[in-house]
Amino acid sequence: RNAFLSGSGYYGIGAPFAITFVLAIVLLLAENGRKRFFDLIKILFIAIAGILAARTVFAGIGFGILYILYRKPAYIFPTAAILGVGVAGILSFEQTAQYSDWIFEIFAADSSMSTGSKSTDHLSTMYFMPDLTTFLLGDGKYSNGEQYYMETDAGYMRQMLFGGLPITLLAVSIPMLLARIARAPAFVFFILPLVYILHIKGNFIYNSPSGMPLLIVLAFWMRFYMNESVASKPGGKSN
Repeated sequence: RNAFLSGSGYYGIGAPFAITFVLAIVLLLAENGRKRFFDLIKILFIAIAGILAARTVFAGIGFGILYILYRKPAYIFPTAAILGVGVAGILSFEQTAQYSDWIFEIFAADSSMSTGSKSTDHLSTMYFMPDLTTFLLGDGKYSNGEQYYMETDAGYMRQMLFGGLPITLLAVSIPMLLARIARAPAFVFFILPLVYILHIKGNFIYNSPSGMPLLIVLAFWMRFYMNESVASKPGGKSN
């Protein structure tokens, strides 16, 4: 989960994997029939690698499914089948089976029929209302020795504690600016909300060393290089 060329691991690499999964789905629906099966196999490996790194990737898988429903609903069943069989197959190996409980913990219901995980339960404690001065201006602190300031690593809270409401609003505006550059519904309606969801868990916006460069390149690529029919026409065919 932590051995990646990017220098990041866990959530740090899982978040870019989530965005990459949505991008792969966008490209999948733009390809001709002869290539779609092989692209599904590629998407399967992206999903597996991402899930083993961080369960955050499930958010990207969710938005990828929504994009399929938006563009070509007929592909939802073969895509889900290949992903489901592939993930189940990988987890059937002894070396990976030990991770299955951890991976699907977030979907498992306990005795009270609630869902969640230790990670999500811990995340709920990371959000709190600071005092008015900190809320408006921040404390100018990002870390406290070896720990994050006030022991929270939640994205919005870390920016709030550092620079208050102004810094938080500036950070939130960065993905909006990139969406304006991209000018593609795939970015605006699927990748943009995914970014804001990812930021709930960790400091993705502005501070992700692998995720933000990916997002910036993706915005300009969608604007200047991606075929317009792929990016903006529901069910359209690429030229």
